[in-house]
Amino acid sequence: MSNTYQCRTCGSDLFNKLVHLKKMPLTDDFVKVKELKVEFLQDIKIYQCGNCNLVQNPVNFNYQEYYQDYEYSSGHSEFTKEFMSNYARKTFNTYKSQNGTLPKSVIEIGSGDGEQLKYFGDLGIERVLGVEPSSSLVRNSESAGIPALESLYTKDIVKKFNGQKFDICISSYTFDHIPNPIEYLKTSHEILTDGGILAFEVHNVDDIYQRSEWCLLEHEHTIYMNKDSASELVRECGFKIIAINPIKASKVRANSLIIVAQKIENSQDDSIIGADYDASQYQDMGNRIDRTILKIDQWIDSIPLDNSIVGWGVGGRGVMTLAALRNSDRFQTIFDSNYESNQLLTPKTRISISGKDDLKIFRNAWVLIFSFGYTEEITKDLLNAGFDRDKIFALDYFYNE
Repeated sequence: MSNTYQCRTCGSDLFNKLVHLKKMPLTDDFVKVKELKVEFLQDIKIYQCGNCNLVQNPVNFNYQEYYQDYEYSSGHSEFTKEFMSNYARKTFNTYKSQNGTLPKSVIEIGSGDGEQLKYFGDLGIERVLGVEPSSSLVRNSESAGIPALESLYTKDIVKKFNGQKFDICISSYTFDHIPNPIEYLKTSHEILTDGGILAFEVHNVDDIYQRSEWCLLEHEHTIYMNKDSASELVRECGFKIIAINPIKASKVRANSLIIVAQKIENSQDDSIIGADYDASQYQDMGNRIDRTILKIDQWIDSIPLDNSIVGWGVGGRGVMTLAALRNSDRFQTIFDSNYESNQLLTPKTRISISGKDDLKIFRNAWVLIFSFGYTEEITKDLLNAGFDRDKIFALDYFYNE
């Protein structure tokens, strides 16, 4: 029996391994303080296809079971709310300019608690629908008046729409979680109206490489694209590229690649695609990551043992960064606005998670902000709680550029 993996888009055997991270957890597999368990730990291996060049994690796990209990949301952030508003207006106006009429319906894939879809309602769109596999997030969405279908996004979902189509299909950090990206795009093509708009936000593999962001190389992430590989994949599935990164960089979250495309009948579109996609550009990614991990470990070692260290952010960046560090046990707690104190521990590293109400208890500590896309507003909270600005560091301080 062969141990060779196959490419998620073209089916070719994968031989070019870029990164190997050992015994890494799932980012949302938190350990309950009162119900300690043996969490999922497995090596992560990142490959680049020698045929189509797509960078990917070729290993699947039980997505249905995992996302059933997924709870993370960033809708509390004012920065994120502004982004969601901009994202809605951009896709709304793109549909209007391309079709000469206003959109009437929107579907969001991975809709979470429905926050993004609220902004389409503010624009006057009456028919919105979320697709979300997490039962708790679906309940939150529906309690806020945003209808949501509890389901993974596969080709079988089309049957549930009874012929209904949508003018806009949007997602944010969902497409790169999908086991079959071709199926995602073809399903989106099928459920869109003629001239409908597809928009998705994913993590940019060029930024992952430049910054050595191993924290984004997760079990949950299946594919890693730059603007060229994303554009090519979209064009092959019947779409015309309309815009790439249409929202200015200061208004998007860290490591964001946004693609906006239009459904067309003839998929042979030659617009915007870059011609200089270098298939060998990521070959030293593993070595770069090793150096960055060492850099953070050395920073931790430089802080006296009688000084406290805390973190901020238990999303993917926090969990995965900690899981790779040699001395993660120096962290006394990790703060996050989504959680209450003393209920959960981080997977693998077993560090206590705290809510913002306990900030003042640790005001003399050094801080590493994992969620560096929100550094400005997090720093304000820290300073208001009495932390020393000189002891506050964001994760991107250690990244290669």
